[in-house]
Amino acid sequence: IQVGRSYSVRELLEYMIVYSDNYASRLLAASLDQSLITKLFRELELPEINYDRTQYMLNAKETSTFLRVIFNSTLLSPEKSEYAASMLHKSAFTKGFSSAFPPETKIWHKFGEWSDASGQYELHQTAVFFIGSKPYILTVMTRGNDPEALSKALQTLAKAVYAGLSA
Repeated sequence: IQVGRSYSVRELLEYMIVYSDNYASRLLAASLDQSLITKLFRELELPEINYDRTQYMLNAKETSTFLRVIFNSTLLSPEKSEYAASMLHKSAFTKGFSSAFPPETKIWHKFGEWSDASGQYELHQTAVFFIGSKPYILTVMTRGNDPEALSKALQTLAKAVYAGLSA
């Protein structure tokens, strides 16, 4: 997103989900009632958010919770869950799972990346993908010094999972 420009909530959601734009995420989070977010995370049995910190870390199982909730329409109406799934389906990230699965595979996915001044890099991806009409959730979190190697690790693991499940 661009500094000084106004965005609708829908536009910010699209930037956050499709492009993994952390600035859009921060703007949306700043406009929400923190007590509602705290309550939601408690209901989902996720770690409590420390609003004084800039980072919030989840493990693979915790990250997968969000896709499960969208898939099952647990907290959102079916229409809003479908909207969220449609945004996840449009994810701009093509260097991970989607390049490892056959082209016709239906997939909704979200990626996240992070790096620090020391060269440490993290690349994570979570997805609901379908083999035929059967849905699966896959979440992989990687860390290292070579972003390209982390993308390849996502692809390798996704290929292996897909092959194992479709056998």
